[in-house]
Amino acid sequence: MDEAFGSLPMVRWQDWLHIDSRELYLDAICDNLGIDDPGILGDKHHEQDQGEGKMAVDPMQYISNCDVGDPIVLCHTSGTSTGSLSGIKWYPREISDVKQSWSPGMQAIFGSSGMAVSSGTPVILVPSRLKIDGTKIVERKTITMLYSAEFSQRLVISLFNPKEFLLDQYKNAFSPKLLSSLCSLEQISVVSAPSATMIGWSKQGRIKRALKKAIEKNMGILDDETSAFMDWVRKIGPEEASREIRQKIACKMRHATLIFSTTGFSPEKWNIIHEFMGWETGAENFTNLYVSSETGPFCASIDKEKILTNDPNHMVVFPLIHPSIRTVDGSIHPFHHLPPGPTCGVLIITVPSKGRMLHDIDTGDWVNVIACDPLPILDGNIMRQEFPLKQDASKFLPDKLILHMAPRTRAFVGGHLVVNDDIEINGARNLARCMKREVKAHTPLIFKVGESDDHHVDIHVILEGNPSSQKVKDAFIRCGKIKDDAMTEQLQVFKVHPDSMAGKDGRKEILAMVRAGDLPKGALTKWPVIVLK
Repeated sequence: MDEAFGSLPMVRWQDWLHIDSRELYLDAICDNLGIDDPGILGDKHHEQDQGEGKMAVDPMQYISNCDVGDPIVLCHTSGTSTGSLSGIKWYPREISDVKQSWSPGMQAIFGSSGMAVSSGTPVILVPSRLKIDGTKIVERKTITMLYSAEFSQRLVISLFNPKEFLLDQYKNAFSPKLLSSLCSLEQISVVSAPSATMIGWSKQGRIKRALKKAIEKNMGILDDETSAFMDWVRKIGPEEASREIRQKIACKMRHATLIFSTTGFSPEKWNIIHEFMGWETGAENFTNLYVSSETGPFCASIDKEKILTNDPNHMVVFPLIHPSIRTVDGSIHPFHHLPPGPTCGVLIITVPSKGRMLHDIDTGDWVNVIACDPLPILDGNIMRQEFPLKQDASKFLPDKLILHMAPRTRAFVGGHLVVNDDIEINGARNLARCMKREVKAHTPLIFKVGESDDHHVDIHVILEGNPSSQKVKDAFIRCGKIKDDAMTEQLQVFKVHPDSMAGKDGRKEILAMVRAGDLPKGALTKWPVIVLK
């Protein structure tokens, strides 16, 4: 990675924040894309409208077309709704593309987070590697295959070349070696890891369980530092050791910037982070970001003081690729032509392509553009537009519902779902969270839509207690912000007992397979809402 990308030039991403007109923003995009005439970035579609995943390549075919000696890096996603290795998509990381968008974007994200100037140590955790990951020789060519997320992290390390860094996998977050390393650091400047990991470090009980497990396993050969660490744990006991480890990690992370996904992040989880980090509410020192496997780093909260004063979750859209939005009426509008107020829709990215002038990529992501004057600002809540679930839906449905499903029924999931003409779910996680609070509903919430000429909708809700159907319906109307008249005749509530759910077992087995590299981590995805059509 260092050899291929470590010598890429550093960019002055701070200059983006001084762009003071839409015209200059468009000029900056054209410069980065190598486009001489801004006029070709018009209102209309270009060469083709690429659906999600169409930029992916067949790995062996791509490798065969590469010259010997070229650095070949193939990155993959976390998986599709098939939940299998065969379903993952592969994207090449060519030097020209990395220089154009990935390198500048990651420089902005990590540079604004303090990696370039801080004396502290960056801590970076990456997904568990699949068995197909790593560097290998294929057809006398050196190939590197890895998660897109890990590529971004390793690219950052190559670019900034920090004095020291801590890099490990998610699955080792509570291993004695990593806990020992965290405690031995003087100060942590940046933490890039899953939010669940950071919340886990904040809980003494989670650390204690990991220590007790390590003692019970009687781990074999350890390095000197980890061996001494475990001797100390045995001497004072897991209870006291976990308390001290938690305090040490919190102290060393107190002034760090956290980089993690805020998708579905609840106020309760924010409270845990605030308490652990010793932060005042509203004074968070974290970086929100959006990186796509197809388009690279798209936007991030890189300047909270000057632009993002109203909400730290808002993100500046980088002038690296040309963005548009497809609104509910199907029309496509470039960001630099949007009206001043908020606009929501599906994100479309226009990029140059070999052999073609331009083409459009339908990302499938539902975004909210807060403003575009002069820099586009996105809301931090990026949602997946609905898409068909390729896994067997019976894994997620009540037994009795499976028996009554028509053979042609398809299951749709995502963050933004259209149930029918009157019912639209804008934020599936928020809806599920609200229903849990209101009537103790479990996920998934399951909507079964009637025939094309029937607007009837059944909602199957897994409940702890026994609230009335009317109470569940009223809760859904409040949580989903649905107009009452649209719900009066359409919605019928079926209360489902948890014991009737199929596929409720096996998550531990799936987790073990993910950690072993047999499945992509996307296989663990829990969908909060399922719509059957």
